Amino acid sequence: MKRLGTGKYLYRGHVLKNHGYYPPDRAIAWEAIDLVSGQVVNRATSRSALKGLLDNELGEPSANPMLIKLRTRWLRWIGSVCRPDKDTWTDLLNTNWSQWPGTILTKNKQQFTPIHWKNATRDQVKSFFQSAIQLADLEDLFKLDGLFCQHRFYKRLRK
Repeated sequence: MKRLGTGKYLYRGHVLKNHGYYPPDRAIAWEAIDLVSGQVVNRATSRSALKGLLDNELGEPSANPMLIKLRTRWLRWIGSVCRPDKDTWTDLLNTNWSQWPGTILTKNKQQFTPIHWKNATRDQVKSFFQSAIQLADLEDLFKLDGLFCQHRFYKRLRK
């Protein structure tokens, strides 16, 4: 668990947020907000109870902290690349980038609708990559690291 600020923590792809004292329940109100969808997933009266609810839903937490760090980093990266004020999301339409999420989703036997990359919108590309990042294992995320390094290298050569 990583502290983000006063009353905010990052835990397994969710932001745990303290809303302070809630008089009708006579308890502290905590909410778990999903980073991908932005929707409230669970509510509880303590942080540890909220973590327990999330662990029950998501299964036992991954024993590999490196996997959690890589997923968090790539989810943040895809969010920054697909920001509305940037055009960098079109770099993801490159064939090297576009094949990665489909490979991961197929490998994990997920049903998905292939994206027509020529007509894809920013939000479609973002959600496609986010779902693949959530399912990717450590090896897959290292492949994504390799694609990123290759992309940066060729971008610098063109300058």
